[in-house]
Amino acid sequence: MIPEIAPIRTENLILRAFRVEDFPAYRAYYSGDRTRGGGGPLPEHKVFERFCSMIGHWAIRGYGRYAISDHTAGPAFGHAGPMKLTEDTPPEMTWTIWDATPTGRGLATAAAGAVLDHLIATG
Repeated sequence: MIPEIAPIRTENLILRAFRVEDFPAYRAYYSGDRTRGGGGPLPEHKVFERFCSMIGHWAIRGYGRYAISDHTAGPAFGHAGPMKLTEDTPPEMTWTIWDATPTGRGLATAAAGAVLDHLIATG
């Protein structure tokens, strides 16, 4: 079962559960050249599997990555949060901005920091 994912709010961002309307932006990112350093571009079915794995991580581990959106809570433009692949490895903080438009403004750093602060505060 996927736990309830309470949003994390910062001055400029809302970190929240993924929604189906976030998939087109994620698909555009993973179908484009910006992903060459991260295993992409990928065919649509592989992109969908990656998107679903971020949602499923919450069900398996009880924590995971958040969709990053602006203060209007519009569609996501990235993700940030911990990922744990196996029981033998520690969680790893991950973050990605899907669209080049908001890059260079420190949003990924702010999002990852907010998630880390939340995890520390909630134990």
